[in-house]
Amino acid sequence: MFFKDDDTLSYMDTNKRFSKKQKTLRDPLNEDENSDTPFFEETQKKEPKPKKPSAFKKLMPYLKSLDWNPKHHPKLIASSVLLLIAIVILTIALRETPNPLIGKWRPMSKNIFLPVGDIEFFKDKMQALNITTLVNYDIEESKIKVVDFSNNTGITFYIKDDKTIETNLLGVKTLYKRVEK
Repeated sequence: MFFKDDDTLSYMDTNKRFSKKQKTLRDPLNEDENSDTPFFEETQKKEPKPKKPSAFKKLMPYLKSLDWNPKHHPKLIASSVLLLIAIVILTIALRETPNPLIGKWRPMSKNIFLPVGDIEFFKDKMQALNITTLVNYDIEESKIKVVDFSNNTGITFYIKDDKTIETNLLGVKTLYKRVEK
């Protein structure tokens, strides 16, 4: 058996890899007329492209015209201050009134007529005697009326201090003390 020489690994041959190829000189007189290369390269010199001005240089006059100084714009400063004041006033006006009832309350004395136990108030509901009811709060300075959504009946709680409230049910006053967690 004889094997045919294989040139697939010839790229690894160091003699072939590093051998310098001889530059061939062209003879312009013996070239074809249909040749792709120009006859005289000197005549085919590329013209230098005009350089584009940088974008930064184009923007410099515009940026200089925008050189901002607050002394030149008093109306803008005054209107921004007024806008800030209006935002602060609106924030204060629209802020939700804090509800002092929210939390858990325990009666301080036994009520003879009505069974009372702990009452817990949430933002939109209250829980008394393990019954949860959706409510709305009408908050005034010294009293808070808790109104049931379903039948529009309510109970008024009078604020005695931070930790004490009072209610009057059927002529019987009941004091509640805030339960600290």
